[in-house]
Amino acid sequence: MARIIFHLGPGKCGSSAIQTYLRRTSAAADACLHAILPRSKDIQALEAGDGGTIEGYAARMARAAAPGLPLIISHEALFKKKAALLALVRAALDQGADASALAYVRRQSDYLRSVYGQWLFREPNRIAETATILRGHDIDPMLFTGVERHLMAIALGHHDVGRDAGGFTRFDWSDSMSAMAQELGALEVPLTVAALPSRDAERPLLVDFATRIGLASDAAPTDDAVVNAAFDPAIVEAVSNAIERGFDMPGRHEANRFLAVGDATVQAIPLPDAAFLTWLGDCIDTRFEARNLAFAKDFGIDPAYFKPRGIRNPEDLAERIRQETALRRAVPAAERLAHIQGRADAMQRAWQHFQAGRKA
Repeated sequence: MARIIFHLGPGKCGSSAIQTYLRRTSAAADACLHAILPRSKDIQALEAGDGGTIEGYAARMARAAAPGLPLIISHEALFKKKAALLALVRAALDQGADASALAYVRRQSDYLRSVYGQWLFREPNRIAETATILRGHDIDPMLFTGVERHLMAIALGHHDVGRDAGGFTRFDWSDSMSAMAQELGALEVPLTVAALPSRDAERPLLVDFATRIGLASDAAPTDDAVVNAAFDPAIVEAVSNAIERGFDMPGRHEANRFLAVGDATVQAIPLPDAAFLTWLGDCIDTRFEARNLAFAKDFGIDPAYFKPRGIRNPEDLAERIRQETALRRAVPAAERLAHIQGRADAMQRAWQHFQAGRKA
């Protein structure tokens, strides 16, 4: 019987590293697995119930699946595109395959900061939305960085701000993963949920993944390659500053290499101390702690994984914001605004220079 494993993501939970590993491993001469990595447009077609696309993937599964090697079907959108996932799962079951599913999760504050730092900092509508929310709470957004605004809005209860670039709000794992397990369980397909290992974990992500799909631990490298570029916080803030001043900046998936390289002038302008940002992350994790513990118990995850780095009372949020506001206002307005304008101007110059070089 062929064994087919559906890797569901979700996004920002190690999917790019896993998919890079699947491509390389399935293409090797001594391949220990087969892999199908659907195209995004095919996921959309499957979600819409396109019969031709479903038949095409059923045929691909039939060709790739073999009793000796597992077939891994991986796309981070499968976590949120349930109709697409269920269409693929039913096609696998119709072929008599032994089907199962695997997903990874991470602490909410880490997930939310990752989504912001990869995509949302360069989306004008999202920047404006968060600023408007804070003004509704009598908070001056100009005193805070973009990522601070993002976490503040979520900590204040505006969870929809945390939706990903596709518009999905799924970071309450106790709800989203439980719902997914129920959907798959109705088809007698088990769902395994694992905690995303830290980069210094004893069992790194790719080793963990290989083990969970039934391979020997030495079938994966012990050092996980960082696939998605991690942008410097100063660059992230400078892009947000520039957008608020009406400057043209790279879009959601545009010029990642440019952003990864950074700009020395931008990075020389200091950002506020990170203590407040850390506090906000701890506050969000504390708010989710009880739900995370119940979720961890249900899915066999070590509950210590979700323990907040620092226990914060969410009832203290308003006072903590008030204190931080007073500290920021103690800095002369001219100095604060000069930093914001300096970052925006330097980022605009760097982007224009990059574009000119690309056209030359």
